[in-house]
Amino acid sequence: MRALRVVLLLGLLGAPGAQLWAADGRLPRIEAAGALRVCIWPDYYGISFRNPKTLQLAGIDIDNAQALGRELGVAVNFVDSSFATLIEDLTADRCDIAMFAIGITPPRQAKLRFTAPYLASDIYAITTRTNRRIASWADIDKAGSVVVVAKGRCTSR
Repeated sequence: MRALRVVLLLGLLGAPGAQLWAADGRLPRIEAAGALRVCIWPDYYGISFRNPKTLQLAGIDIDNAQALGRELGVAVNFVDSSFATLIEDLTADRCDIAMFAIGITPPRQAKLRFTAPYLASDIYAITTRTNRRIASWADIDKAGSVVVVAKGRCTSR
């Protein structure tokens, strides 16, 4: 399975970097608005996650977005997105940047610009310790087993 690379997406900038935000008018607009709009998929624990009980956001991308907002001197507004709507959310200007464990795929790379990855991770399957049917990978790799993933998330080499 392909390792997911966590990267920042910088919309339709031509190449990553704050100097390009300035060149395309994005940085002045962010500064004038006093806010950076960050697309997230808040269902990825540890990366960008919304606690269902408290509705609080947490994770490395939430922390990184807040740090970027502080660096720019603006507030951060989080915009819910998904792997399936990511390209549209950025190209329709719903957000300035996306931060949520986004794999670099050819369709995304054709429309978006990526920073260098700052985290790499394999894809994992998770089940409960008490699951009677699945105790190992071999239990999944059998006829009749159905594996479900979030749309647009699973890729192969």
